[in-house]
Amino acid sequence: ARIMQNTLVESLQRQGDRITGVTLTDGTVLEAGTVVLAAGPWTRRLLATVGLDLPLHVERHPMAVLDAAGKARQVMPFAWCDDISCNYARPDNDGVILAGTWAGGGTGLRHEHAGRPRLVENPDDYMEGVEEQESVEILETFAGRVPAMAELGIRPGYAGLYDMSPDDLPVIGAMPDVEGLVVSAGSSGHGFKTGPAVGEAVARLVTEGAQPILAPFSPDRFRAA
Repeated sequence: ARIMQNTLVESLQRQGDRITGVTLTDGTVLEAGTVVLAAGPWTRRLLATVGLDLPLHVERHPMAVLDAAGKARQVMPFAWCDDISCNYARPDNDGVILAGTWAGGGTGLRHEHAGRPRLVENPDDYMEGVEEQESVEILETFAGRVPAMAELGIRPGYAGLYDMSPDDLPVIGAMPDVEGLVVSAGSSGHGFKTGPAVGEAVARLVTEGAQPILAPFSPDRFRAA
């Protein structure tokens, strides 16, 4: 195996009904019997280079950094996930609490709430910082559940991207209508914790064939719907 760092893929390569490799931004073509497309927010862009698509979208999610004056673990000594307000928080180093939100994506129940995610058209061009008002609204929402948080200060926050599927479930498996292409995308904000298991399952899919555990996440489910 060879790991190529700081290397960007410009497009997929296609011959008829088979994906045969990728083209790098410097023009280099890498051929492969199977291409695994795990490009997160850039998945649809690369699929489009060979006339394919999946119903994925990209959301910007703000993260408020709340200053607890060195007492983060006294104010919130545990990770908090609130299914009512759709907010989450946890203590971090340097006496701060990280707080964010997940509602607003997918096709299920949505909530009008503080710090709503914003759809992103171009994952290479989005606001990576957080507006103060976004942090204020997230803080106010949390203070309604944890009153002690009302006294926290606000530090500069940051934002990241989620690649979302219509049902908020990952999209993992062989792409329909072509051979030689396996997709792993649409983690909908959960990839940071499922990545190792997904990576192992995808590797087995490529080397051993169909993996029943991945059946519910097949890209083909959207075509069937």
